[in-house]
Amino acid sequence: MTIQIPLTLWTLICLGLLYLMLDRMLFRPLFAVMDARRKKIADAESARAPEEEDAGVADTAEAEAQSEEKTHEDADAVRAEGKRLLEEARQKRIDNVSAFRADSEKEYADYMQKISGTLDEAADDLANHILEHRS
Repeated sequence: MTIQIPLTLWTLICLGLLYLMLDRMLFRPLFAVMDARRKKIADAESARAPEEEDAGVADTAEAEAQSEEKTHEDADAVRAEGKRLLEEARQKRIDNVSAFRADSEKEYADYMQKISGTLDEAADDLANHILEHRS
């Protein structure tokens, strides 16, 4: 692999020209718009700050007290909702267990009745078989 000096030079020249064009047509206008916006925001904040400072100082303590009270109310509401949901889940679990237990007991009774019938039939068959062989 050899280094092609003319190709390298043309590549560097083209990159340099591209950078100059982008600098003049893209970067400078973009930075100017961004700087103007930043200055406009700073001016708006500095104009608004004295007004808020005068009005806000008196209301700050009251606003903080109201905010704290609201926070406590919200926490109590969330706590109550959590307890309600927990109780609902507990009751649902109890209902599900009760239903499962009733179904299981019914299945057990049906199974025992089926076994009892099968055992009775087997006992009758065995008795008949014994009686037939004795005679």
